[in-house]
Amino acid sequence: MDHPAIIAQRARGQSRGEVGFAAGIAIGQFDDYGHHISPEELREGYKKKGLCGFCGKIKTHNRVFGMAGVKMEPVKNDKNVYEGYCLNCHTMEEIYEKPEVKQKLAKKGKQYPRTLSKPNVANKNHNRMNSMDSSGTPNGNASQRSLGVNIDGGNEEGVEASRSPRGVAEIIDYMQSDSKSATAQAQGCAKLGMLPRYPSNQLAIAIDAIVTAMKRHSKNPEVIKEGCRAFRRFSGYNASSAESQGSGEDLEINVENCVTIYSFGGLHLTMAALKLFTTNRNIEREGMRFVRNMIVAVPECKSVVMDSGGIKAIVNGMWSNQDSASMQEDGCFILWSLSFGDPASQKDIRDSNGVGAIINAMSSYVAIEKVQYHACGALHTLSNSKEIKANILENGGFDVTVTALKEHSYSLELVEKAMAALVNLAVNSKDARSSTKLCVMNQEEIGTVVNAIHQHSNSVRVQKIGCYFLELASRSRSNLKILKAHRDLKSILKAAAANFPDSCGNSASCILAMINGKNPHEI
Repeated sequence: MDHPAIIAQRARGQSRGEVGFAAGIAIGQFDDYGHHISPEELREGYKKKGLCGFCGKIKTHNRVFGMAGVKMEPVKNDKNVYEGYCLNCHTMEEIYEKPEVKQKLAKKGKQYPRTLSKPNVANKNHNRMNSMDSSGTPNGNASQRSLGVNIDGGNEEGVEASRSPRGVAEIIDYMQSDSKSATAQAQGCAKLGMLPRYPSNQLAIAIDAIVTAMKRHSKNPEVIKEGCRAFRRFSGYNASSAESQGSGEDLEINVENCVTIYSFGGLHLTMAALKLFTTNRNIEREGMRFVRNMIVAVPECKSVVMDSGGIKAIVNGMWSNQDSASMQEDGCFILWSLSFGDPASQKDIRDSNGVGAIINAMSSYVAIEKVQYHACGALHTLSNSKEIKANILENGGFDVTVTALKEHSYSLELVEKAMAALVNLAVNSKDARSSTKLCVMNQEEIGTVVNAIHQHSNSVRVQKIGCYFLELASRSRSNLKILKAHRDLKSILKAAAANFPDSCGNSASCILAMINGKNPHEI
């Protein structure tokens, strides 16, 4: 019997081999002889087929037969591949740092910057910007005047100069001298945001210059992309590291920077960009992570996102970037944050098909714990609404939550969120007059819940939520029959009642009584 994630993949027309590296690890794949395929073997298998070693979906290399035998050569003239690396799994900045890419470029006499100028790709019909935008190059020509700092270089001398007040002033002077040039503004925004280690007064000047550039060139994708990227780096700069970390990684939120960006209107511009550039992957990626950081740092940002129609933009970003785990994670986080304690936000999420986007993220990224955690948190919050609860159940929310609980039973935080969501989803009634419906579960699903309770026997919250869920489930005859047949359930319930009598005593006693044949009305 195939795993639910594989069945979901096949329903979308994908084979077992296209599930992907991360999903393959969680599901557990086996060869024809029953040998378990390790993560390293799975990745190596993708590479032998010429596929990306991470997602296993994009063809990155072709087999070439020669006198020396078979060798793998990078795919050319493909917008999803650059120098043999999948652009869905790697940013251009990461690719430029690869030793083999540096060596190859050095032999060609080329030296690409880390953020600013575009690579001179041999295919003249496809100008690829350094951040892999497919929207084309910006209009306008960059000023040829020197900045006094090495704006196109990546050496340490240029880096140190950009941190100094003199360096910031020269970059801004460069931008102001050619304010009509989109290329000059994009380069300036990229340079200002590359190393956000400015004193507070210099940071405000840099942010003001980026905001001005984004307002002047609000419809230019390259300027907007670099502006959003700079904001994301400012908002999520990790002070303990030497550089700003990349999108899709855990970041230490810089609250002071976030407040400054908010005061200059950076969030409003980003929300407008997300609504305008609905098919630009880079703007959506940088913008969604920046919005996430801002929501954490500045509570007022929630109302800005709501009032600007941000929920629809976030949901659209999730649907249009289903192949990006980090964007699914950010989307689930944002929807969870906005919906918490806000019925209006919950309604907007439902009307924008946000529930479907969350469930789709869970079914697509079974192996990614962070996606599952934030998605379970969002479903828990949304399922407090009776109308949205019905929508979640209709879209398969109960099943994907059980799968998350099974695949990540080791994670205490995820187990708590998943169990809380299951408690809400176990009983469904649209209103007080309608009949109450209990979720009917199979043996594997009930076993998953019992296993989670047993695995986290020291957590009072897991024991309390788990026992209460089993109490609700036991009121269904078919569920009760499965509970009676579970050989370890009685000992697990007795241990929970003994260790946490105030939290688990009543629920455990009720379940044990029903297992022993008592009617629910007699308890």
